[in-house]
Amino acid sequence: MDIVIQDKKYETLLKNGKYQFTFVPKTATEKIKLLHMGCVGDTRLNHIQLEQGTEATFFVAPDKKVNSLSGIFKQLRDLDIQMRDQNSELWGKIKLNNAGAILDFYKENIKTEITTLAGKVNLAISELDNKVLKKSAVSITPNGITLGSGNTIDGRTIASIMKVQPDSIDLISPLIRVTGNMVVDGTLEGRKIKANTLETGHHKAGSITTELLAANAVKADKVLVDMKNVIDKENLNEENSKKYEDILKKQYTDLSYEITNEDYNGDEATITVKVNVYDLYKAQKDATTYLAENPKEFKDEDGKYDAEKFITYKLDKMKETNEKTSYTIDFYVVNTSDGWTVSSLSNSDIEKLHGIYDYES
Repeated sequence: MDIVIQDKKYETLLKNGKYQFTFVPKTATEKIKLLHMGCVGDTRLNHIQLEQGTEATFFVAPDKKVNSLSGIFKQLRDLDIQMRDQNSELWGKIKLNNAGAILDFYKENIKTEITTLAGKVNLAISELDNKVLKKSAVSITPNGITLGSGNTIDGRTIASIMKVQPDSIDLISPLIRVTGNMVVDGTLEGRKIKANTLETGHHKAGSITTELLAANAVKADKVLVDMKNVIDKENLNEENSKKYEDILKKQYTDLSYEITNEDYNGDEATITVKVNVYDLYKAQKDATTYLAENPKEFKDEDGKYDAEKFITYKLDKMKETNEKTSYTIDFYVVNTSDGWTVSSLSNSDIEKLHGIYDYES
């Protein structure tokens, strides 16, 4: 093996199974070249060792040494730096000590802050937009992850927060929107549930607002009596039949109820329910009163009473009303091979569900 030092080529000495060469460096950055020995294939050099003296010793693994701070850096305990560029609207700050680091980046009214501590990392982005403070943040700790987003307007804060922990997930928001199917393998609890269709084996709640209720104990096809049969009994023309159908649909859609008692006795049960419905009885009564006070408005060209004209007026008033009334109804249910079903309802209970029950007589 040959060696080049100070631009001169020398032949190394093979001694005790090691190539060695002794030289006196002339500069602090002396350059040394080891020349290939003319072997065929790969050449591997190991146990390379630089030492003082004229005799090579056995190889000793080098010690790893961490450089210690000196000078001004030896006294450094806290770092607080601002970085600005006169040619850019962006600027930033760095604050660093042995407890953690804070990085801030700014652009006009937007601020991004990254905080790193032992056991905690925070990321927050805020913006002041037309007197509205918008802020979103993520916080990560060994106990979980918290995500939040909110707006502050004139001191009033609207915010949504999701907190993920090993044993639970907490969602706090004015509105949570789920698109698609959601499968819950467990218990779903709530003070109020609003849905187009609700199917359940057993449901207990303070209030339910729904277009259709399908459950084992109470079935919609028993509670909400067939609209067609009800409408046909009124012997209306086609236009008014459609109008009455719309009135009943609105009644069913906006109907709400509260289960006040459940009394089970084997395969029989009594479910006491307080229902809230539109007061169509009062709307009909007010229409009849108006007819008595203004009979001329409901006469045909020959001066005879036009019943169809009055029915149209009465249906319009029923459709316009937003007044509501409450009734308490006992539903008697039995457990059959098809599940819990409601026994036949009385005429008065059906009228209560439709809101046309005469509660004054």
